Amino acid sequence: MFETVIAITVAISKTEDGQITFQVYERELPQPDLLSLLALTYYQDIYSLLLEEDVLTVTFRLPQGDYAITANFLASDEGPVFEEQGYAPTLDLFPRIKEVYLGIEDLLRNSEKALVLFHVKRV
Repeated sequence: MFETVIAITVAISKTEDGQITFQVYERELPQPDLLSLLALTYYQDIYSLLLEEDVLTVTFRLPQGDYAITANFLASDEGPVFEEQGYAPTLDLFPRIKEVYLGIEDLLRNSEKALVLFHVKRV
């Protein structure tokens, strides 16, 4: 069995004009956009690791609770697809990750920290 977890810890703050910013790296300035970092991590680090039959869970951990997506990466006639319960199979899981992110964006505004976990499990 193989497992890997990539964790992104985010400090969240607001500017004087009320705009939310995300601090991921200690020595870099806070950024107004977390979604681009999530896309970069997904496409460059996670997607390239996946093999058929792997399970990918993406979890947004906030003080208000966890918001997670779990999908199986399975073979199909079109190539590997993600199958998530309650959703049609898809070649790309990032649109679902973005959907969950946008759904919790207001919760992020009221949080001081968040943790995003990309968990790949191979059996």
